[in-house]
Amino acid sequence: SEWSLVALLTLFAVLASGSQSESSCDARNNGCKVGNEVSWPEFLAWCKERDIIPSNKIEIKNSTLGGVGVFALEALQRDEEILRVPLGSMLNIEHAMISEEFASYFDLLDQHEFRELDVMALFLIFERARPASPFATYLKRLPSLLSWPPLLDEIVVRHLGDRDPALGRSASERLVQQTEAFQQASKLIGLSHTWLTWENFQWAHGILRSRSHLISARDSTGKWHRAMCLVPFADLFNTKVESTSAISVTCRTGAEAFGPASIFSCRTIRAVTAGEELLVTYIGDDSRRTRQRLLLDYGIDLF
Repeated sequence: SEWSLVALLTLFAVLASGSQSESSCDARNNGCKVGNEVSWPEFLAWCKERDIIPSNKIEIKNSTLGGVGVFALEALQRDEEILRVPLGSMLNIEHAMISEEFASYFDLLDQHEFRELDVMALFLIFERARPASPFATYLKRLPSLLSWPPLLDEIVVRHLGDRDPALGRSASERLVQQTEAFQQASKLIGLSHTWLTWENFQWAHGILRSRSHLISARDSTGKWHRAMCLVPFADLFNTKVESTSAISVTCRTGAEAFGPASIFSCRTIRAVTAGEELLVTYIGDDSRRTRQRLLLDYGIDLF
């Protein structure tokens, strides 16, 4: 299958073992909640265990853009590293491929040529329901409730189509793809599993579309590939699509300029003042940053 070569990515070798916050969430505040069930110190402790290293010059607190965001505790210079994440600490298709618990499901999905996005969605809700998951702390931090879009149903699709016919067609195609994938997965895996529900599947699609990074990773032959990953901590950055000058951070792997291939690094691209929110570009390729995608993937409405 298309995943066979990707299985050789660096991640295979290096694999180890929000809701809105109520107050400022730096490491000195033990009361702040990062997600529905996980406090900031608990999340930081988990990050440390996974070698995820945020700078001590940043904090998480409420954002005027909605939810929480990442802010500079002090002035930052251009090209300062503010976050470092090893590829093995990201949630991606390689984890699904080598998971002993998910292996039988993965083989079925692979045989029936499921899309990477759908396999990732199923693996995400499977891990979310598994207390022993090495990603349990991170998954508990993710928001349990999402709005539309990216969640879709026939009523939402009709509403979007009334606003813009092309947008409605895109939304309808996406809903059909999700529905067909869920129905086929239900037949293969069986609906007796409490984690396999339409609501959970849609939730996972929403999380992946709105929070995942498309990163570069290198296999054992030295060839680079693109892979969808959920990157803990990096998914807390917000954006401003209407103001490119506000963007202050870019995140890349070694293939794209920053350090070794096994590291995902976020760095400032300009000087940042103390107290300023650190913002990233959600879709790096200008040709792919369409109004349709911004709305359907991120809920950013520019129509």
